[in-house]
Amino acid sequence: MNEASVGWMRDEFLGRCLERPVWRLEDNSAASLAIAAARAERDWMIDARVPVGQIEALAQLTAQGFRIIDTNVQLDCAVDALTVVTTFSNDWHLRPARAADRGVVQELAARYLNTSRFHLDPRLGQPVGARVKREWVSNFFEAKRGDHMFVVESHAGVCGFLLVLERDSLGTIDLIAVEPQVRGTGAAGALVDAWRTSSPHHALVECR
Repeated sequence: MNEASVGWMRDEFLGRCLERPVWRLEDNSAASLAIAAARAERDWMIDARVPVGQIEALAQLTAQGFRIIDTNVQLDCAVDALTVVTTFSNDWHLRPARAADRGVVQELAARYLNTSRFHLDPRLGQPVGARVKREWVSNFFEAKRGDHMFVVESHAGVCGFLLVLERDSLGTIDLIAVEPQVRGTGAAGALVDAWRTSSPHHALVECR
């Protein structure tokens, strides 16, 4: 019997980032079994997500030692409902990411994507959260996660990026970050529009 058949899965990516075994609950009712299995390890973590409205499931998890770290909101809309924005500026331009962008994109992710559940968890904290985001965005350059990446480039270099996932008619904004000096200039909207116009067959966009 493998882990998936009993309601939890090992998360190899987070395990590498957090330097400990990490499991993700697929069935929240299997929490006690997952905890019993994890206790064989010296240091470990189990990640669970509870859909809104399942108050009793949340109460059962917290009674077993789980702590609420983050509330995740996912927004979706039809691609045609997205506002078309300008993709041109005298201060910056857009282009697809290149292999040479890897280092600067990693640092943008680490510096500005700083409110994740990893950053907010007092047992992990900012340095660990930054490491997760660096490795997360690095997966694109290793062809492990993500279908497209666009960057904003100014005279000073790359100053923002958008990473997207595509599955059939669903497109997902996986990560997006821009430096403060280009915020309010339309750069973030232009990144989304660059993706929208390059993938017109996607009917729905999800941001998480």
